[in-house]
Amino acid sequence: PYQVTPEEFQEINKVLSGCDKWDFDVFELKRVTKDKELRTMTWHLLQRFDLFQKFSLNKQKMMAWLAYVEDLYCETPYHNHTHATDVLQTVNYFLSTGGASDYLTEIHILALILAAVVHDVGHDGLNNTFHKNAMTERAIFFNDQSIQENFHVSTIFSATLNNEDMDWISQMPPQQSKEIRRMIIAMVLGTDMTTHFTHLKEFKSAFDQARNDAGEWEPHVDVLLCQILHTADISNPAKPRDKAIGWAQRVLEECFKQGDKEKEMDISVSPMCNRDTTVMAQTQIGFIKFIVLPTYELIGQLLPEVQKTCVTMLEDNLEYWHQQAASHS
Repeated sequence: PYQVTPEEFQEINKVLSGCDKWDFDVFELKRVTKDKELRTMTWHLLQRFDLFQKFSLNKQKMMAWLAYVEDLYCETPYHNHTHATDVLQTVNYFLSTGGASDYLTEIHILALILAAVVHDVGHDGLNNTFHKNAMTERAIFFNDQSIQENFHVSTIFSATLNNEDMDWISQMPPQQSKEIRRMIIAMVLGTDMTTHFTHLKEFKSAFDQARNDAGEWEPHVDVLLCQILHTADISNPAKPRDKAIGWAQRVLEECFKQGDKEKEMDISVSPMCNRDTTVMAQTQIGFIKFIVLPTYELIGQLLPEVQKTCVTMLEDNLEYWHQQAASHS
């Protein structure tokens, strides 16, 4: 969706050819696209799933929209457009290699891709607990309810619908645009970690009824969409070791910056945000054992490839963090 030389085009395509793999290197894509990794990956997937044609999407407007979205991401240590690209690529892994696309129609796939693209847009590197305790303008506007997640979707829909040059939504038939908006809102709000256990319970209940029968998933498709995006959003600890460590370092760097700010403001320091007491290995052990592993084991029942590849890597990484914790103590 932007001008490149034939050599650059070749190099970008070579990197994108690995986008169905669990060990895809998003930082390599960042390098070859000169920091345009999010719009590049999105464009690639929209073309690959033939969504421009199926929904008569206006390419000029979508190009402008993607550039706008990518620029709207802040330069935070973790919640930036590279994280968004990583989540998007992970969603693609679940759809393609994992086989989740068998359970979805084209409109679901379009909504899922776009929800991944915008799911953290405008994130300022401060979590909902901070915003609530500091009573920020964001917290007050959204009444302390899923503050960041509400901000992400409200910001992007407001900007899109108020700018004709990038308003691809209004070009669609009203029934389609309303449905896409509804699904994107539900999915992005579903990335709020406070809803994790509720959504997991809903997904388990849906799976117990529908099992691996695509036809039976129709009434539960919203549950599945939310689960796919959220599972991709918490995928870092399940990635190959070097990548998992790199992401863990970025998360903590962002948390510690928040903790420093909380100390300055004399408000309570949020969990994992105190650089003097937080041990990386312990944070990863807890996150994997109680959140990530149960999620991946459950979705692995629907998508066997996830069980085979991701759960295995997650268990290896958990063992590594246990060793790190033991040597630290």
